[in-house]
Formats: sequence, structure tokens, C-alpha cells
Amino acid sequence: MVLVSVQPEDNGLTSWWRPTHHMNWENVCRAAHSACSEVFTDAVIYVNEEPIKTPNSGELLTFTASDADEILKITEHSTITLHGRRNVPMIMTFCNHLQLVEVKLPCLNNRIMESDYQKFNMLLGPYMDRIESAMH
Repeated sequence: MVLVSVQPEDNGLTSWWRPTHHMNWENVCRAAHSACSEVFTDAVIYVNEEPIKTPNSGELLTFTASDADEILKITEHSTITLHGRRNVPMIMTFCNHLQLVEVKLPCLNNRIMESDYQKFNMLLGPYMDRIESAMH
């Protein structure tokens, strides 16, 4: 994926990434599946900003690598957002029709906030490339 922009925002950094190939809903689900399987240690998933809940208890469903296959069954919507951790908390939103992925990182230390385009690309680029590879 190509890093389009990174900006400080609300005590953290927000970045926007553009896939190098067209992304349809199936690709979005594969990307979210990959992120839950390989990037996050666990994730809460939101579809169009509504959390996925367990059928019986109505509690937020936390996906781990073992049950990430459920993501592939989500019917088409505009966005899938993952709230999870990979060393630091991270929010990743896949925008189906915009061909864009938004990644938010909180400011846990000055190293993250002082990252310029190049440093941030080196920090997250490998993860984003693995996610894009899983799409196709």
C-alpha cells in the first residue's frame, strides 16, 4: 500500500493508505481477516461503525486469529473498522468504496508523534503491505 498522508490528530497520528490494486468488498474482508490473523493480537470489529456482538449475550465480539474466518462472512457494507493492539493500540478502517485505509495510532511516546512521512512509512509500511498481499 502507498502511504498517502500522515497527520497529528487528537493526541495521536492518523494516516491514510491507498491500495496499489482495486479493492472490492471481498478484498476488504480478506484484508480485515489478515489484519486480525497477522497484525493484531485481538480486535473488536465494527461494520459501518456498528460493533459486531455475540448473538446470545450481546457483548462486543473480540476476534482472535482462531476465529478470524468469521470476517470473510460479513455482508457488504461501506466500512470495516478494527480496534486492536499490535504493541500499541491501533484503529484500522477499510473503506470499501473510497479505496482507502485509515490507520490511527495514539501518542504513547514522542517517537511516534515525531515521525515524519518516511519514518512512519517504515514503521507501518510492512504491515500494510502484508495486509494488501492477503487481499489478492
